[in-house]
Amino acid sequence: MTQNKTTPSLSDIDNAALDWLVALQSDNLSDEAHAELSSWLDQAPAHREAFRKAARLWRQTGLTDEMIAAAEKTAHAHTPGIPSRRPSPRRRSIIRHWRPFLGGAAVLAAACYAMIVVIDAPRQVILPEPQVYTSSHAENRIVTLADGSRVTLSGSSSLEVSYSEDERRTTLLSGAAYFDIEPDPARPFLVTARRLDVSVLGTAFEIRLDREKVRVSVNHGQVGVAAKEAESTWALSAGERISYSHTAGFSVIDRFEATTDLAWLDGRLAYQDAALADIIADVNRYHDTPVRIAGDEVRAIRVTTSFPIDQTDTFLSGLEVSHGLFLHSAGDTLVLSRRQPG
Repeated sequence: MTQNKTTPSLSDIDNAALDWLVALQSDNLSDEAHAELSSWLDQAPAHREAFRKAARLWRQTGLTDEMIAAAEKTAHAHTPGIPSRRPSPRRRSIIRHWRPFLGGAAVLAAACYAMIVVIDAPRQVILPEPQVYTSSHAENRIVTLADGSRVTLSGSSSLEVSYSEDERRTTLLSGAAYFDIEPDPARPFLVTARRLDVSVLGTAFEIRLDREKVRVSVNHGQVGVAAKEAESTWALSAGERISYSHTAGFSVIDRFEATTDLAWLDGRLAYQDAALADIIADVNRYHDTPVRIAGDEVRAIRVTTSFPIDQTDTFLSGLEVSHGLFLHSAGDTLVLSRRQPG
């Protein structure tokens, strides 16, 4: 077709960003593709900016099926050379259909306005279906969300994501996750972890679900932390963390060392004078067989160590030598106990 020469065309980077966004909405993007997207975003600041722009455009086209059908009919009637297509309930069909005209945000906004006028109805926003991301044991998984935010799931973790026009809401269902959030003052990023709510605008932080508590650690920026049954909100800055349990409430805010506490992001588990119970809770996210500790005395043993996440067996074997413990099978679990004399 002959394109209007006064309309700027999309750059290759903008086209790539739109393609990635369309792929993210397909709900079946593989782990390899997520890793490729993460690599593409890291290649240049322009890539991240193009992806943010595409995400904003995508969010502005929250259209009903009737709007989509009307827009496609109108475009076909007034634009020779564009074949008609069966209306699709997905926004990606609109992005692709209008791609020849997408010279920038103004053009897309005009297209959206035309769709609304055609059906003479107020603009409606389609809320996407919640998406659940999971990681298997013995692996970390990096997930790039539709707004460019990235979440790293530790082993055996799961996260539910649901974005609307007004907020970006997620729920940590199990395990631990590190969030690197793209700023968006118009839409706060919210994480629910059991009875804890964490709210941010743009920052990087970790949330960890342990057996009895939830821990929040802030690496960059600031976050607000609140319990559903409490009236107060705690503000955490970079380098600070807080824990919460339903029985004991909030801990005091203390400092943490990112090089050890967040070493799992680089494929290692590292600890400085940590309780063995906390270490085994992390090991269980990466080990094939669940490990249980027998006795409070053993749970309280303090350990300083560091090992790759794929060498948990070596660590467990080392405990038998370094701390006089006994590791044995009990059904479908492994049990760590104090070695008996003789």
